[in-house]
Formats: sequence, structure tokens, C-alpha cells
Amino acid sequence: MDSSMRYIAMCLRATQIQEIWKPEAGDFVWDNAGSVYPLSANNVKYYHKDKERINKFLNWMPRQDQLQDMVKPEPECAFNHVGQLVRWIDKNVSYACSVMTMEQLWLTFVMSKNYDKKWEGEKWVSMQS
Repeated sequence: MDSSMRYIAMCLRATQIQEIWKPEAGDFVWDNAGSVYPLSANNVKYYHKDKERINKFLNWMPRQDQLQDMVKPEPECAFNHVGQLVRWIDKNVSYACSVMTMEQLWLTFVMSKNYDKKWEGEKWVSMQS
């Protein structure tokens, strides 16, 4: 799991991703104290009791498999995931090569494909601007 400051920043500022989060045990989060850890079943129970308060303190850091699920092709096939990613990289080589980990690559792909956003070092910006 990527716990670099860059991936943390990318996840924090990916508001569209944060909004769709449905917490489950095993999800990785970053808390305002600067720690990265997986949620336990007890954390999830507490989260559902006080979602608004918890959202102020926890930010979801999707795993690679969770990011891949966000761009599932039809029909579902693991090779289609890879094919989509490879075609996207072919069109965005210099941009795709700026990421450092697979989580960053998949998050960048998800934000591009699903939300038409591009990471510019400190924030996600519309690719239309």
C-alpha cells in the first residue's frame, strides 16, 4: 500500500473518490494525526454511527483493487482492466510516467477516465481547462 505523502495528497484532494467511499474493514485510511492504517470491523461500526464526524478525521486511501473496480469494463475481465490502462498510458505517456507507484497510476487513470481530472502536483484540475 502506497503511504507516501504524494499519494496521501492525491487521495485527500480526490473529492469525488472520497464522496463514494463506503467504509469496509480492511480499507486504508489516513487520519489527521498523520497515520495510515487499515480500518477494523470496530472502526467501521463506529464510522456508521457518526459518519459526519469521522469524515473530518479520516480520508480513504483506495487500494489498487478498489481503484480497478472503479473502471470495470463490460464484460468484466481482468485483462480488460489492463487493456484500458495500457491504451490510456499510450495516449498519456509523459503524464503517466510522472507517477511513482501503481496506486498513483491507477488513481490517476480513474480520475482521468471517470472525472476528466488531471493531477498537477498539488491538486486535481479539469482536463478541459
